[in-house]
Amino acid sequence: MDRTAGKYALMFFSILAVCANIFAGVSLKVRDTNGGAIEQVAAGQPFQIEVVITDMHGNPSVPTLDHDTRVHSQRTGKRTSIINGRSTHTFTYHAQTDEPGSYRIGPASVSVGSTRYTADPISVTVGDRTVATKKQPGYGDVELYLVTDKKEAVIGEKITCALRLYADDTSIGVSQAIGQPKLKEFTVSQVGTPRARQDERGERCIEWRWTIYPRTSGTYTIPAHSIDYEAPVYHEDFWWGVRSILGPRMERKRAYSNSAQLSIEPLPAEAQDAQAVGSFDSMVATITPAVAKRGEGMVLSIEISGDEGFDQIEQFPLTSMPDDLRCYESNTSTQYTDGDCIAGSRTFEYVVQGVEPGSWTIPEQTLTYFDTQTYRRKQLHTTPLSVTVTPGTAPPPRATSSPHTPEPTDVSANNEGNRPFCAIDEDGPWQKSSPIQLPWLLFFVLLALPVGWLLYVVIDSMWRDYYRRNEKNIRARRAFATARTRLKQGSPLTTTYHILRQCIAERTGTKEQTLTNDEIEQLLIQAGLSDEQLLAWHEFFHQCAQQAFGAPSEAETTRIRQQAHEWLDRLQKVL
Repeated sequence: MDRTAGKYALMFFSILAVCANIFAGVSLKVRDTNGGAIEQVAAGQPFQIEVVITDMHGNPSVPTLDHDTRVHSQRTGKRTSIINGRSTHTFTYHAQTDEPGSYRIGPASVSVGSTRYTADPISVTVGDRTVATKKQPGYGDVELYLVTDKKEAVIGEKITCALRLYADDTSIGVSQAIGQPKLKEFTVSQVGTPRARQDERGERCIEWRWTIYPRTSGTYTIPAHSIDYEAPVYHEDFWWGVRSILGPRMERKRAYSNSAQLSIEPLPAEAQDAQAVGSFDSMVATITPAVAKRGEGMVLSIEISGDEGFDQIEQFPLTSMPDDLRCYESNTSTQYTDGDCIAGSRTFEYVVQGVEPGSWTIPEQTLTYFDTQTYRRKQLHTTPLSVTVTPGTAPPPRATSSPHTPEPTDVSANNEGNRPFCAIDEDGPWQKSSPIQLPWLLFFVLLALPVGWLLYVVIDSMWRDYYRRNEKNIRARRAFATARTRLKQGSPLTTTYHILRQCIAERTGTKEQTLTNDEIEQLLIQAGLSDEQLLAWHEFFHQCAQQAFGAPSEAETTRIRQQAHEWLDRLQKVL
């Protein structure tokens, strides 16, 4: 009879385990950075891929996620939840792509024991964003757009990039520096200072500008840029309104722009000898002085003016110079004639010295360039210059005499003929009076009230600002003390698991929401825990996680709390 009952019990539990895994499933989901489900994202915008594993008995392995190679992804965390006995494991991946199109995400496979489960692939559409289709940003939020002045160019042609930030709330604080990806195929100029301006649609924005010059031909994608900003946090309560007198509380956020596509063509065969690429107006040569003694220096200046490309001319070597004139490179400068740093000129200066007396001619100098307006090879020429070198040597530099410092003069002479003014409390032209005086005690009381309130507001604001800027360090220093306090206050066993997670997260400066068990063990390994200690921690932490949602006995509760205090003492020595 006992053997028959045992067989039936074994058969019952076997069928129960099989049925439990029959209803288990793996699915893929795509969400935005705020956790909302999406099917379409903008190029350059980051999004999240979730691998959700439900109703599985056992510890699942890390999923194997397959997707289009143009989508860049990285696993960022894992979370586990148990509700009414049903467990859900969610693996999160941070993903991003800069090219518009339709992309396949998946399939994703995961193993539990010897069984392997596979999730069906899903698709996500990546669209391009332009200013013409710009959505109105919400209150406190910003929109970031990357625009270029041209989509097609040739090698060496100037391309102006602009990063525009739109916001309805003008109280946001924007970082001066932008997150700019590295472009190996381009020469990138320094990003200018941000300026407020109106775009083509007449909308106000903050704009950063810089220029890029392609070095090779092909089709390229300028990746999305990012910027950090602080947006005010608003609460509809009385005390928040009182504290907002000194300014609202700011929350740090990050915005991403779109990407941009560029098609770069090689220079035509006729322009392979071009010294520059751009749009140039003139090239003028001047020399000062035109008459000098032998060995005396003359400054030869060659100024190249244009709308673009002049600032990329690094060198301009002189050609066909007379043998009796020695030339030395001196200085190179760039001047812009507009606020956008587009039009201007570049000046090359040389020091010219005559070796022998006589009259000499500096021949015309030629600049060969590829004109980006007409897409043709062109040349600019200077006018020949005549110089005269006279006999003799250059005089030595004159000694400058020290300036004479005049003797100080006394301007405080007293004119005794003038009648002095009388003090206000003396007899004379000013009549003495007895003003009404406020009692000193009442004066100090009235003064102390606003001063005390002002000191309170200032100190409170300074403390909150200090705590906000150093919150992570303060929490890290108090992590173990806070955990021990919460354990001594009689926290139920259901929170012991979360107390330990929060303690480790605050101590190591990581986010509790994204801190996985694997990452905790990795942190402990880096802290120097031995394999034996790590195994003991794994067993203890696994017991806390299993019993966190159960109903343990009082003896089990006391044992877990004692072990938690012991582990806090151990971890404080290594973390």
